[in-house]
Amino acid sequence: MPTPRITGRGTTRVIRLLAVPLLLLTSLVVSAAPSQAAAVCSAKYLTESYWPADATHASGFVSNVSITNQGTSPSKSWNLFLIMPAGATITFVGTAQLTQAPPAYIASSYAWEAVLTPNSSLQLTIVGTFTGTPASPRPTTMFCGMSWS
Repeated sequence: MPTPRITGRGTTRVIRLLAVPLLLLTSLVVSAAPSQAAAVCSAKYLTESYWPADATHASGFVSNVSITNQGTSPSKSWNLFLIMPAGATITFVGTAQLTQAPPAYIASSYAWEAVLTPNSSLQLTIVGTFTGTPASPRPTTMFCGMSWS
């Protein structure tokens, strides 16, 4: 039986569309110490406020994200990965470095805020804009990662 092959003009477009999110995901590889289970962080997203555009202001939103270390060791760094819905753009993340490749965003710890002790949380403020009238400008995908080495 012949091996199936992906061909056609749409193939290049699909590969290009997948390339950016895959590159961003590779930067979120979680390394763990032998006694530490990987993926032991959680993230909770709460939209504090959002407003529609008017004659003098663009539409926008302010949200808070709580990242919690659920592991047994302090983290050495952390990352928050978000994919926002069409029309929503993150313009600022307080106390984190922001990497943008809309609709994908990564908030990464600064060196001075990288350590998160077990069972402790940190709060991030996210500010952004949106077009249209979403029920709430929430991410369609969100997860966090931590490094212990």
